[in-house]
Amino acid sequence: MRIEITKSYTIDIPENVIEDVDGTVTSYWKRGEDSALQLSSIYLRTGDQIPAQQRMDERLARKENVSPIAFQVETVAPDHAGITFVDEQGTLWLYVYLVWSDLSIFATVFVPHDGINLRDTW
Repeated sequence: MRIEITKSYTIDIPENVIEDVDGTVTSYWKRGEDSALQLSSIYLRTGDQIPAQQRMDERLARKENVSPIAFQVETVAPDHAGITFVDEQGTLWLYVYLVWSDLSIFATVFVPHDGINLRDTW
């Protein structure tokens, strides 16, 4: 199913997904599953965009006791950063920043870390 997040981008998500919008964060999940996708977007009308890696470093500075592993993001975004880590509760987190000159998207996927394959979840 294709969803238009903003006038600037759409995404394909699985059928029967529940959507919740809380300010600038939109969350998607399937009933009965412990995984979710969260998206937030920032439009820049003037000035320079903050680089993806700087955004990621600032976000990770607020986390304690995590050992993130960077990974390559396959995207058309000219600037991007991606990391994954498992928190103290055993949840696997995937953070991705996608940055263009006028748009920054932060995507989060989380799923219980019990050997599940993220490709099968989201």
